[in-house]
Amino acid sequence: MRASGAKAFWLSFFLTLAVVMPLMGFFAWWSVWQDRQAGPVGTAQSGVPVSAGDRTLLAAVAGEEPAFVLMRLSGGDAGLRAVTLPAETVVLDAEGRPVTLGACYAAAGPARAGALLADTLGIRVERYLAATPQVWAAAFEGLGQVRVNPDGILTASAREVLGLSDGAAVLDTAAAAELLAAGELEPVTGARLRAAVWQAFALQGMETLTRQGLDGLRANSGKLLTNLSATDLIELEELLEQLGAGGCVPEFQLLPGAWDSAGRRYELTDDSLRLAREIFQAAQQPEVSPPPEETQEDTE
Repeated sequence: MRASGAKAFWLSFFLTLAVVMPLMGFFAWWSVWQDRQAGPVGTAQSGVPVSAGDRTLLAAVAGEEPAFVLMRLSGGDAGLRAVTLPAETVVLDAEGRPVTLGACYAAAGPARAGALLADTLGIRVERYLAATPQVWAAAFEGLGQVRVNPDGILTASAREVLGLSDGAAVLDTAAAAELLAAGELEPVTGARLRAAVWQAFALQGMETLTRQGLDGLRANSGKLLTNLSATDLIELEELLEQLGAGGCVPEFQLLPGAWDSAGRRYELTDDSLRLAREIFQAAQQPEVSPPPEETQEDTE
């Protein structure tokens, strides 16, 4: 009985191996084949590293006359492009009525200003960050000093009023904030100067922005009005590092428009929409179902 039982056991054991081993070999081969098809982790099949992503951020400078900088950081093409907008920029509210960005900001804050700006331009604005000029200066003071040349932006008389008659100005973030908040400039000229100043600091390099700028934002987080989370800051840090590795050259400019000096309003134009949609990601349009086909019964 025992011999017969042992013989049956070993016969069953080898029969099981004969069935299982080919199956195991097949699955091992299938796994290796799938890995080869997928390629290395973190790399697209074309050999191009996977992008850290894109971000659109509305930066608002709080004050009696707030100022706005709309930025697009794109990991795919290693780009940082931004446009400045004066507080007098006209957007449309939910009912389609014109309202200025400054008035919207004063009434409902940066979230509402960003939403109306996005709807008016037909783009997506995912994040916002607002702070006073002093907080912006403190957050980025680690960037040091930059040279700003106001040629082509300020008239000779405006340069003299601002104390810039001796050519290019050497500014740290505190001096830059004071200059931009001076209030002696027309809104459009002030927005052009803001673009030049912000670009000068951004040209310090993505590495400096990542190391000094984001650390400064974290240190001043209690003084910021933002929907940026801690995770967003980590992702933003990774994106800035990717831009630095890609040789990013930041570009800042005034969003084109038409200045109405009598009404003190900055009207957006076709050129505004064209540039905004070139730089920023267009908003997804809701799908509209086609109207039902008319039948003979409907017409009778």
